[in-house]
Amino acid sequence: MADFYAELMSVLDAAGLAVEISAVPSDIPDGIPFTEDALHANYEPEWANRFWRALVSIDRVLKAHRGRFRGKVSPVQLCWGSFDLAYRRYSGRPADREHAACGFWPGDRRFPYPAFYAYTAPRPQGIEGATLQPDAAFWSTDLGEFLLPYDAVRTSSNPDDTLLGFLDSAYRVGADLSGWDTALIAGGRRSGSLLAQPGDRVLARGEHTAARLRTAEMTDDIAHTRARLRVQRDDRNRPRRRVPFALDDIGGDLLELAI
Repeated sequence: MADFYAELMSVLDAAGLAVEISAVPSDIPDGIPFTEDALHANYEPEWANRFWRALVSIDRVLKAHRGRFRGKVSPVQLCWGSFDLAYRRYSGRPADREHAACGFWPGDRRFPYPAFYAYTAPRPQGIEGATLQPDAAFWSTDLGEFLLPYDAVRTSSNPDDTLLGFLDSAYRVGADLSGWDTALIAGGRRSGSLLAQPGDRVLARGEHTAARLRTAEMTDDIAHTRARLRVQRDDRNRPRRRVPFALDDIGGDLLELAI
């Protein structure tokens, strides 16, 4: 690591780029400064590729979960240091610190296994006693959040549904206990939100295909509408006009289809 860091800074300097990079690893207990790190010298491409492939798959599911929320959200993003792949949902109330976060984490000394996590901040009273989906999910007293071991998802017969079940149930528990607006999620409900309700329906396999096709058609419609609006903005000889376009309705439809 020390040799790599020195070579990197030398190349940047030769290119005339004045870059300042902290030489101390972030979010790593007892991290060795890069300039002194002669311990870490191995690169294992197979395991790096496996980790990357896992992140790509997890990113896809997190974005699907993110798309179900109608409020303010962060991007799905990789946090350097701890290497979390995560995002946040915000309550929309004046205190922006109110949020629910979820993501994937490779683990550390406190929990030396890869896992998915979820928490609500500020922590609502009694959340640690909630039961989530699937059965392998649990509350970690040490971390103050819910965890679902990566292997429980990896070995599941339907990893996507298993992970989404964990993310949905963790969010609903925190949101219910915190009194968040249930209109922020598609099909939102107040009490008993972890249980199936009368009228709930799961899309069949063929319906999922039809939903994806319909989503693609609506995406094309959005692109065409934006193109028309650009033409109208460029035409200075006539007043602008709005094209009727119910984004909220389409967004709600997409959210329901995603479920």
